[in-house]
Amino acid sequence: MLCDCVALLVAADLPTITSQAAAAPPPDAPPPPATVVEGVVVTGDRPEAASLIDRQVYSLRDDPQAQTSPMIDVLGKVPSVTVTPAGRIYLLGSPGVTVLIDGKAPANLEVALRTLTGSDVDRVEVMTNPSAQFRPDGVAGVINIITRKHRRPGMTGSVLSSADNLGGAQLHVSPTLTIGKWSLSGSLGFDRNRTSGAVLTELTELDGAGAVVSTRLQDRRSTSLGDQVSGSAKVAFRPSDSQSFTLSVDGYSAVGEGRVRTEVSASDPVVPDYIEFSRSPSRVTGGSAGLSYEWSGAKPGESLTISLSTTNSDWRIANRITDDFAVLGLSDQRYDLATVLSDREDSLTFDYVYPFSETAVLSIGAAWDLADNSLREQLVNSTGGSALGPAFDETITGRRKTLSAYATFQFGLGKWTVLPGLRAEDESFDVRSGGASGARDDFTYYPSLHLSRGFGDALSLKISYSKRVDRPGIEQLNPAVRYLSSTEATTGNPQLRPITIDSYEGRLTYSLSGRDVALTVYDRESRDVWSPFTQFTADGVKLTTTVNAGESFSRGAELSLRGPLASRFKYALTANLFYRQIQVLDGGLLRPNAQFTYSGNAQLDYQAPAGLLEGDQLQVAVRYFGPWRSLQGEEDGFFRADLTWRHPLTVKTSLVVTVSDVFDSTTTHSRLTTGQFRNSEDSSGPAPVIKFALSYKLGPGS
Repeated sequence: MLCDCVALLVAADLPTITSQAAAAPPPDAPPPPATVVEGVVVTGDRPEAASLIDRQVYSLRDDPQAQTSPMIDVLGKVPSVTVTPAGRIYLLGSPGVTVLIDGKAPANLEVALRTLTGSDVDRVEVMTNPSAQFRPDGVAGVINIITRKHRRPGMTGSVLSSADNLGGAQLHVSPTLTIGKWSLSGSLGFDRNRTSGAVLTELTELDGAGAVVSTRLQDRRSTSLGDQVSGSAKVAFRPSDSQSFTLSVDGYSAVGEGRVRTEVSASDPVVPDYIEFSRSPSRVTGGSAGLSYEWSGAKPGESLTISLSTTNSDWRIANRITDDFAVLGLSDQRYDLATVLSDREDSLTFDYVYPFSETAVLSIGAAWDLADNSLREQLVNSTGGSALGPAFDETITGRRKTLSAYATFQFGLGKWTVLPGLRAEDESFDVRSGGASGARDDFTYYPSLHLSRGFGDALSLKISYSKRVDRPGIEQLNPAVRYLSSTEATTGNPQLRPITIDSYEGRLTYSLSGRDVALTVYDRESRDVWSPFTQFTADGVKLTTTVNAGESFSRGAELSLRGPLASRFKYALTANLFYRQIQVLDGGLLRPNAQFTYSGNAQLDYQAPAGLLEGDQLQVAVRYFGPWRSLQGEEDGFFRADLTWRHPLTVKTSLVVTVSDVFDSTTTHSRLTTGQFRNSEDSSGPAPVIKFALSYKLGPGS
């Protein structure tokens, strides 16, 4: 099977199989002059907002929930960003987002967002139309999370502990010691996660004429248990005011287990009822190391950054499925599935910024990336059953090499500030499996253009364009079948092509007296968009893969409002309404389908008067996301409300209480319709989740 995969990869002329991080400025440096010349308008809102020519910047320093919550829970509060209950991230209502931490892709994004707390984050950069400085991966754009850097002499840092009503707990210690030209920082964390969920599924099988053949009900109850230890260390040396060297290492190890109990019943008397049990122990390990050099020139804004980094991750999961039949005389069946996914990436980057004048700035850079991936999957029929197909043991490996260079030049043109950019990437990859292999070399240009103009002191306009791409990963190309249960499975698609997109935006911003109003109008035109595709196999298994579903476009507008509401109240409101046209299957044929949908968030903050201590903070945050249509089905939207209260106990210690999903409103309902079946599914998780946390600031002062 995997030999066929390689042949199909070559025939489909697919690009490389993993995405890489963008070249970026040093993590602790301010935005480069190429984005600063335009000027920054900073408000006193919480979170503070800054508008640069190619990005929006939001601070989390004063957000009460961010002080004690992981970034996966905080990120959805940032304007233009939506995080669904399943953890999928959208920008301006579109999927395909590249998330970076300090300008680099983490070894494991899910682990990183659950480990990194908002208290360790200085700001979040949102780039819905990134410049050529960044890798083009991620059709919806880039989110760059910048962590805090402590430069005050002596000991600084924080200690955080928390517990929730599900049995989860957290303990993080993050000290920094600065003595003269040396700065040593580190972190050590322990995280215990406990959660549960329920999925009720009704599957109706149809004949060729659309008549009902049988109905199958599945009531699935799941629990997830996980413990993780993580740590990091960083040593920075500044021999002079213009130079610095930084060495950093980090690592994590997580063990967990998923347990699922599913009751299956069918209207067809020939099909026996049964209870299925699944246990999936897993282990995830990974880490990274990096060395960087930063230099500031004699001219204000001149800088050079050279960095070398390596990341690796290893993900292992073993899934044992047992079918316990209710009918006497039928033997129970047991299946063992194992998956091992290993990734390693090495990169060397170079970035140089040279200001010719206050209004003319050149940025150039280059990067070399090497990524190795390996995916092994095994199936053993422990009791001799055959419901999951024949046993197999298959491995697919891939190697990707990328050499890229970019240049951007910001200059003044009349009353406009103009930032054109061009990125060139030479990519080569090879895929190997079962003694067969396939290879490909590709050279592509990715242009970008940003324009900005001010109209007086309060009004400004930005117009931008970028070309971007989303490439399939090795797990999306592997045709091996991964069974979630005896009735559901997923598989990769070796013919899956990348998504390419042309993105156009215009943003009008009005800022006056601490109040900001921004209107963003956008048009995204995509080719070879991805969509899940589900069908029945001859054995009655619901098999889902990812296919290219033609062209689509998304056109809409986002309105953002923020500012003081009264003397002690502040608000932030973002509303996004957009029109999508995609291809859907109707009677086995593709046809265009148009849909209006929406997303957004609202936030209200109250700051109590200060006494001997800082006053209490109270925050109410609401997020919503509208219905979503795909090639075969549709999914209802969701609404979520969170409540956070922060109470200072001492100058350095605070109690934070967070109630997530206050109204238990994130239950989702999805429908899938094909010529073979109709599938209706209701999914819910535990809610509300109540978390108590204590934070303590290290070092002198408050």
